[in-house]
Amino acid sequence: MHQELGKPPQFIDKLSRKAMQFAMFWAFLWMPSSCNRLVMYVSASSYHPVSFKVTDAVYNASSDSLASYWLTGTVEGREERLIPHLSSGAEVNSSEDILKFFPKGTDLPAIYNPAIPGMFFQGESLRLRYDNGKFWESEVKTGSWVLKMAFIPIVTAIALNKILRFLYQFSDD
Repeated sequence: MHQELGKPPQFIDKLSRKAMQFAMFWAFLWMPSSCNRLVMYVSASSYHPVSFKVTDAVYNASSDSLASYWLTGTVEGREERLIPHLSSGAEVNSSEDILKFFPKGTDLPAIYNPAIPGMFFQGESLRLRYDNGKFWESEVKTGSWVLKMAFIPIVTAIALNKILRFLYQFSDD
């Protein structure tokens, strides 16, 4: 009937391991963005709409950070940093370029959670986010996309592993 199986051929084993290693590495790359989404969803009730008053712009050409430019301004009497949303195709090469789009004194709509630290993580600020009126709608779409990007390769690698091992059961040695 069913004979005892030995170890799969080396190429199947190697292919399965490489696929799993790649999938885990890929998921690891998406983990910070996934964590950002999770922190925002968990603390969603603590966010409230605010007006961000632009006081200046910062452009960091030598930065390795994803946030190479941002606006400084005030929210509820505190100095904060906001990464602005620019239209596609807009080029920013200096602080002056940013201020052309968002002049000093401009009030921008944002959502704010003062309990979250004011640092940038993966080019995002979790404390203060620009809000075009549909922030949570677009954030759900972004979160869904990020999770798909992180987990589809893992599911694919596991499926590949199972399929190859299943097919090996029926191969003639």
